[in-house]
Order: sequence, then structure tokens, then C-alpha cells
Amino acid sequence: MRLFVILIVMRDCRRHSALFLRLAVVPGVAVVLVMMLSGLVCYSFYQQLTEARRGNVEMSRLHRVLTAAYWLSAERGPANVAMTADATRRAAAKAELAQARNQTDLALSRLVDLPDSQALQARLSGARAAVDRVVDTAPSQRTLADLQDAIDGMAATSAAFQDRIHAVASAIIKRMHTLASPVRLAVGLSTFRNRAGLLGSMLIAPINMRRNLPPANRTRVNQLIGEINADWDQLQFHVGLESEEAAVFDAWRNRTRERYMTHGLALVENTVRQLQEAEYTTLNAADFTARYVLAMQPVEIWRHRFFEILEHRYAEKARRAWRHLVTVISAALAIMVVAFLAIGRIYWRLQYPFLHVSRDVVELAHDRIFRARDRPPHDKALTPLFDAVDILADRLAERRAVTHQLRQLADMDSLTDLLNRRAFERQARQWLAGYPNEPISLISLDIDHFKQINDRYGHLAGDRVLCELANVLQGLTTDDVIASRFGGDEFAVLIRAGWARSQAIAGQLQTAVRGLEVGTDDDVTIDVAVSIGIAEATSSDLSSLMHAADEQLYAAKTQGRDCIRTTGGGPV
Repeated sequence: MRLFVILIVMRDCRRHSALFLRLAVVPGVAVVLVMMLSGLVCYSFYQQLTEARRGNVEMSRLHRVLTAAYWLSAERGPANVAMTADATRRAAAKAELAQARNQTDLALSRLVDLPDSQALQARLSGARAAVDRVVDTAPSQRTLADLQDAIDGMAATSAAFQDRIHAVASAIIKRMHTLASPVRLAVGLSTFRNRAGLLGSMLIAPINMRRNLPPANRTRVNQLIGEINADWDQLQFHVGLESEEAAVFDAWRNRTRERYMTHGLALVENTVRQLQEAEYTTLNAADFTARYVLAMQPVEIWRHRFFEILEHRYAEKARRAWRHLVTVISAALAIMVVAFLAIGRIYWRLQYPFLHVSRDVVELAHDRIFRARDRPPHDKALTPLFDAVDILADRLAERRAVTHQLRQLADMDSLTDLLNRRAFERQARQWLAGYPNEPISLISLDIDHFKQINDRYGHLAGDRVLCELANVLQGLTTDDVIASRFGGDEFAVLIRAGWARSQAIAGQLQTAVRGLEVGTDDDVTIDVAVSIGIAEATSSDLSSLMHAADEQLYAAKTQGRDCIRTTGGGPV
């Protein structure tokens, strides 16, 4: 008997030892796999961190080069003013020119690795000397040739600097191919600014000397205008920018279009015409320079904002990669610690309790609600596990309630809190299933000139208009009236009623919209109007009803907007 008991104990010991080994293998393998996976993920995030930092360094270097190019190009303005100033303004003009040169020299001094910088400095010194000779010459003794030669000297210096910009940009792209798109875009902005400045300089000498525009200058002006238009077409492509970055880019592009491409080029063309027709009485070099420089201001702000976007992007990438790296390392360490602790706590009393818990989890997985059963004998360390299963059952019940709420949220438009199109169409098909026992009408509407509102006041103001219109629609909804935003500025109202009520609701809607006062951040009130089309169901087919309402909406649009059209044959 004693031998039998010993054999039973030995058998149980072997069984539990085997169980312990089987259970211990899983955490051990998990530790190894976690270490390997963590190493790969950490390496990936480290590469991202390194690339973000390199990108930030490279774009900062390009920013310094393009900033120097801007100050070199901007120096032409004060130089032109100083060379054309009379005796009363000569001192002030020379002081402004000295200040501009200091800015240029400061920007150039920060370029420690600019290709062939000594030759560029020599060329700049020669061009400045030519400018100084014209400035120091009495206005009555200045000649058109001397003035033009000095202007051409500064332009040639800027052109030489542009060659170095392209060399720097090519080197950056060669080192980091991922920067090709933003680098080319930044260089394109710099080239655009330089050509715009050069275009204005081509007119300074004839304006000051009150001479007809020389054929060489006229040819160069036409060439520069063509190049500027070509550059402008290229600057509309902002590949690689995220949505918010592209919005900022487009905003400053639009300001540049308004200030320079419209007013700046118009100023140039008008001045060329006056020079060709010898209308010198209203021409003044200083006034032309001031107006032209003002027109070019958005170009430099555009370039500066573009670099702000890039610097923020790479800084955010670096921060994000660093956070991920720290998180992965921390998680890996935590998992390894937990795994080692789990191996130390595995023993034979875990077997049956785990089986017990597994049956409970299976019931939870099949979404079966159950009452707590009697717990088998177990180590006190497992008590929280049994409690956790009970809590899990409660949480799953809560999750079912939350899931129901989420399904409701999935049917709502996030901006306006109206039904989205999918939910609207589902409800509409349910209502139409009762046709012809009960009439169904559909109102289709959209906001008149909504694109102009967005373009003029901005998308935030456009969103306010959408929300205010949604509030009006919310006030009209009842058990028999539902409203939806289909997308953009398109809305629909489904009415479980016939002509009389649908037309009355459309009239209320139009009156309420006309009374809306939507303000912008600049305290401007936006006038809002809508075009409305009404159709009554003639079958249970939703597509036919929507098509009929859209036809009436189109008719309202083509007949002046801010009106109501119905399938009854005319405006309401």
C-alpha cells in the first residue's frame, strides 16, 4: 500500500513537472520573440529618428542659402533707389542701401560651405562698386549705359548665386532622395522671387533717364515674364505636403497671385507701355520700386512659411520617432519582467484553475452571460484572475451598450450632427416601403456660391455656414421630417407628407436661411442663400425620387438661385 502511494505521488510529481515545463516554455519563447521584435522595431524607429534629424539639418542648410539669396536679390531695390535718387534723397537712400548690404553680408557670412564663395564675393564687390560709382555721380551726369551696367552687374551676381543654389540643392537631394520634392519646391520659390526682382530692375534705368525702353531690355522683360509664368505653373504642385501643410501653402500662393501675379505684373506692363509711348510725366523710379517691392512681399513670406512647415514637420517626426523608441523599449522591458515573474510563479496548482477560467472565457467569447460558479481550490494569487473574469463579464455587457451608441454615432455627420447619407438613405427606403399608402416628398438643397464663400472667407467660415444651416434643418425635424447632409454643401430633407406640407417646410427653410447672420473672424457678415428642389415620390424607388429632386434643384440653380423649384411645374 505504501509503495502504491509512493508511485501515485511520483506520477503526480512527474505530471506537474511536465506541466510546469510546458507552461514555462511559452513565457520563455515569448521573451525571446519580444526581444527580437523589439530590436527590429527599435532599429526602425531609430532610422526614422536619424532621418528626421538629417532632414531637419539639410533643410536648415538650404534655408540659410535661400535666405542669403533673398537678401542679395532684395539689395537690388535699395541700390536702384540710391542710383536714381536726387540730391535731396541721396543721403537717406545711401543709408538704406548700406543697411541692405549689411543684411546681405550677414546672411552670406553664415554660409560656411557655399561652393566657390570667394569668386561670388569678388563678383558682388565689383557689382557694388559699379553701383557706388553711379550713386556718387551727379544726377545730371548719369548716363543710361552706366545705370544699366550697374543694374546688370547686380543681376549677374544674383544669377551666379542661383547657380550655387542649384549645386547645394543637388547635393542635398543626392544625400537624401526623400527631400527631392520639398527641395525643388523651395528652390522654385527662390528662383521665382529672383526673376521677379530682376524683372523690375530692367525698367529702372529707362524710367530714371526718361528714355524709351531699349530693345534689349524689352526682349529681356518679355523673356522674364514668360519664365515667371512658367515658374508660377510649377509652384502649384506641392507633392509630399500633408493636408494642413498644403492648405497653408495654397493660402500664400493665392495671396501671391493677388498681389504679384495680378497687381505686380500689371504694374510692369503699364510701365512698359508708358515707356514705349514716352509718357514720362507720371514715371518715378523710387515710386515704381516701392510699389513693385510691396507687390513682391508675399513671395518671401510664402517661402518663409514653407520652411516653417518643413521645420515643424521634421521636428515632429523626430519627436514622434523618439517617443515610439522609448515606448517600445519600455514595453519590451516590461514584457520581459512580467514573463520572468510569470515563470517563477508557475506551479501545479495553476492547472485546474486555469481550465476553470478557460471555460469561463469561452462562455464570454460566445457572448453568453453567466453567473459566477463555485471557485476550485487555487493559490491566492489567482483570486484577482477570477475577479477579473467577473469584471470582464460586466465590461462586456457595458461594451455591448457602447457598441450600440457607436452605431448611432456612425449614422451622424461629424460636422453638422445631421444624419449622414448612408443613414438617410436607409431611413428613406423604410419610409418608401409604405408607398403608395402614404405620400413621401424629398427636398434637395445646397448653398448658393458656397465655393466663393470658402475662397473669400476661408474654410472655417464655410464650416460655420454649414453648421448654421444644419441648425435651421434641426429645427424643422420631427417624427415625419428627417434632414441629412449628403456631403459638401448638399443637404436633403425627407418628409412623410405630400405637396402642401413639403412646400410649406421649404418656404420656412428659405425664410430662415435668408435671416441667417454668419460672422467671420474679421467681423464680416456672410449673406447665405440656398437653392431648393422638391419632388414627390411616384414609386418606392429612392433613386428616382432623388433624381427628380436633383433636377428641380438644378432648375433652381439655372433660374437665378435663392429660389424653390418643384416637379409641379414652376417656382414656389
